[in-house]
Amino acid sequence: MSKSYEQKKNLNPHQLFQQFVKNKLYEYYIQINSYLSLVLNAHLIVKVLLLDLTKAEPILRNCYSTPRGIKPRNPVCMLRSLIVMTLSGTNSITQWVDKMRSYPLFAILSGFESNDTPGVGTFYEFIERLWKDTPNKSHKKKLRIFKRKPRKKYKKGEKQPLKHPGITRKLVNRIIHDEQIPLSQRPQDTWNTLFKECFVLPSADLGILGNPKKLSVSGDGTPLETGASHFGHKVCNCKSKGIYDCTCPRYFSDPDASWGWDSYREKYVYGRTLYELVAADSPYDLPVYFKLAQCQRHDSVLTITALNEFRKFYPELSISEFLGDSANDSYPIYELLFHWIIEPFIALNEKNKGHFTYDPQPKINENGIPICKNKTEMTFWGFCPDRHRLKWRCPLICGKISKCKFFNCSKSDYGRVIYTKPKTDFRLFTPTPRDSSKWKKKYSKRTSSERSNKRKKIDYNLEHCRVRSTKHWFTRTMLIVMCQHVDAWLIHSKINPVQIINKWTNHSSKNILLTPISVVT
Repeated sequence: MSKSYEQKKNLNPHQLFQQFVKNKLYEYYIQINSYLSLVLNAHLIVKVLLLDLTKAEPILRNCYSTPRGIKPRNPVCMLRSLIVMTLSGTNSITQWVDKMRSYPLFAILSGFESNDTPGVGTFYEFIERLWKDTPNKSHKKKLRIFKRKPRKKYKKGEKQPLKHPGITRKLVNRIIHDEQIPLSQRPQDTWNTLFKECFVLPSADLGILGNPKKLSVSGDGTPLETGASHFGHKVCNCKSKGIYDCTCPRYFSDPDASWGWDSYREKYVYGRTLYELVAADSPYDLPVYFKLAQCQRHDSVLTITALNEFRKFYPELSISEFLGDSANDSYPIYELLFHWIIEPFIALNEKNKGHFTYDPQPKINENGIPICKNKTEMTFWGFCPDRHRLKWRCPLICGKISKCKFFNCSKSDYGRVIYTKPKTDFRLFTPTPRDSSKWKKKYSKRTSSERSNKRKKIDYNLEHCRVRSTKHWFTRTMLIVMCQHVDAWLIHSKINPVQIINKWTNHSSKNILLTPISVVT
């Protein structure tokens, strides 16, 4: 048994990969004094060497059956190659295959021999394996109703309202009732498991997510524009009859896409919504969970479902604080958060603040009772549980007084109605007072969601992918959130990639094993 074999036998898979990269870079670049490519790609090289996918092997193995013919490509190398593709700024798999065949560096960092790289079809087949969906080849062949672009526009920063106003209450009741029931199997489970085991939990071990037992998360959604056309493909004969603007059912290349309002860009977007939970205490704005939904889906609905899925999928992590914008200002969400012992930091929805149909709100005495214009205490008319408020009616209409010189203060026969909030209202009277500096300081961390969205849309050009299905949108988004963690690892390690490459070029030997990159100086 040779000495080199004994050395390899004692190495784990990640160390073997590091040795492979070091030896191949020596063979293709250092030995012939071609250092420029290594220096220009120094950050990419070090990021890949930091990426330990040892835990991915047993997860990916379940996506393959016992081989009977040609041995499949190494699934860990396939996954690593897609991550390297994303890190290098390439959005097209076809272009990436050409790059690996033209530049040995990209093939080496993926774990392949430079003269034996996978083709385009192999990558798409690999993505199919990871997306465990029920086979349904006729999904795109179903005729669907054509929906025009909505005409109603909203103000800047204004969210599209809920399509079904009572849906948040129903969701919260169902989640609390079925709290002990585990999550059902979903197509993206393999991707989520890979993300959890190889990225989120390692980042938590490094301490760059904050306190894993008291995690502070920020939730926000952003629309993603699909690469498909919203017009679809007509199959009717209306055109032959002179009808050119028919609404007949037709085929769509992206049947799951829909119209939704983008409050930031002030326009309607045809595609889907990306909602993610970001570690607010992380100095690198790292996402810990995300999901895709229809573009018109309201953030309050996605907040409820995302938090429920995260809590069941990550028993190792515990959320103590949730940060959200005014779209989450709903009593069912507050009730659910208090049920989970999660402190809310949610901005109030001030849409109707300061607008009065009649005279301004009357004063309230020391007992918390409103005083009407006639300087008389109004009549208590019960508690409204849906909005957690007290109802007060006009004392004249209720028979408390016999006459009033301000009887016309309301044009309604029901009389004027005033609502007040009790001190037990957990929406207004949060554990951390809303007007305190501590509340404002904590809520300011909600911008981590915006910075994370910026990383995806601008730094990694997510919308430039122009893919046409939920499966591929989820895959591309997952690759980017994985890269966000890898980028953070490099910054956190305080390694100088160019210095590492210079060290290799000056003191390199084909048989020298690269020490773990986390301790390289």
